[in-house]
Amino acid sequence: MSKANVNKIRELMFKLDSSEIAEVIPMIKNCRVLLNMRAKDAFSVGDRVKFSDKIGDVIKLNRTKANVATKDHGTWTVPMTMLEAV
Repeated sequence: MSKANVNKIRELMFKLDSSEIAEVIPMIKNCRVLLNMRAKDAFSVGDRVKFSDKIGDVIKLNRTKANVATKDHGTWTVPMTMLEAV
């Protein structure tokens, strides 16, 4: 999504009243759930992944996070939305 679209959404959000905000919040939560589901489907145990400045292998997939073993930095629990395939 472009920066212009994000700014437009931000602008529209500040114009919402309380009931409209209550209507939008579940939509945002559903989008986050879908992102997590897509991210989880993209990875399997044994996949080589990158996060931050580290590279490692997925050793376990949890509901929203993965355990990733790196060679030099130990084991990390990382949100799947932060992982990139290497």
